[in-house]
Amino acid sequence: MAPTTPLGQKTTTSPRGRMAQIEGPPMRMCELLSTLDGPAYIERVALTDAKHHMRARKAVRKALRNQMEGRGFSFVEVLSACPSNWKISPKDAILWVEKNMIPVFPLKVFRDEDKSDSIPLCLKEGAFSHTNISAGFAVQQSQTTGAIASGELHDVSLKLSGFGGQGVLFSGLALAEGALREGLQVSWIPSYGPEMRGGTAHCHVRISKDTIASPLINRPSSLIAFNQPSIEKFAGEILPGGLLLANSSMVTDFPDRSDIQVVKVPAYEAARDLGSVKAANMIMLGAYIEVTGAVTQDSILSAFSDIGMRKNLLKNNRDAIEAGRRIVSGTRLQNP
Repeated sequence: MAPTTPLGQKTTTSPRGRMAQIEGPPMRMCELLSTLDGPAYIERVALTDAKHHMRARKAVRKALRNQMEGRGFSFVEVLSACPSNWKISPKDAILWVEKNMIPVFPLKVFRDEDKSDSIPLCLKEGAFSHTNISAGFAVQQSQTTGAIASGELHDVSLKLSGFGGQGVLFSGLALAEGALREGLQVSWIPSYGPEMRGGTAHCHVRISKDTIASPLINRPSSLIAFNQPSIEKFAGEILPGGLLLANSSMVTDFPDRSDIQVVKVPAYEAARDLGSVKAANMIMLGAYIEVTGAVTQDSILSAFSDIGMRKNLLKNNRDAIEAGRRIVSGTRLQNP
């Protein structure tokens, strides 16, 4: 159940339907924000028919324009269907939004004013200028580049999967951040939900020199599997000629596929040798960059340094990455 879940709607945490006397009524964000003096533009839209799609498009554009022109804070709330989670067809999902959501969350413009005169001068002239915002998101370019940046490897479509708590998502994020520092296009999608603690948590990582059309990966070119359930769930999706990098400390049953390259890494044994089983995820990451050469170790460590990682943790991660690289030293990707 979310703060905006309508009364009566059944969810995994409100199986009898949301009840006002137990969970309370849904929050109406536009109505709440419209009680404040600060917002300049507040509108609620819905993604139902073509007419409402166009209205939503105009609302988002207007909100961005307001921000760029310093007219004040803008907020656009979008009612959108989720057929997959609701387990109904897209058409029925849209009808459900129209029948059940719009009456609770009416579509309208709650405020449309120019608040530029009320914005403090210090904010108008400096803090949120386009130049300062762009500078704030600037990424320090790495001095070294991997196989993708050099053109030896076309791109990466990688899934990382394991138990929640194994550092799977952080490994994927570290790889994406390293690639970003090599001037590459990246995307990273984590999997959240109850599986985050004890189930198969996973993430999708794409790295390319070209624009990424979609961050979603249905058929990965590579899979880093931290446990046996990850093999059972995703190994069959690997493209022919792809790579399976498996934590052999927890994976005992490997797929019978002769069309992919399988590299086994005893990550937990290596992590214990380093004095911390928490280092297993960085050992797997080190093995991956050694086999593929996709991104350099220096770029990943540079990303850690940029986020302010403490020196002792930075050293521990460096040691773990280098340990993973040593384990697979001499093993290279067969189909770059």
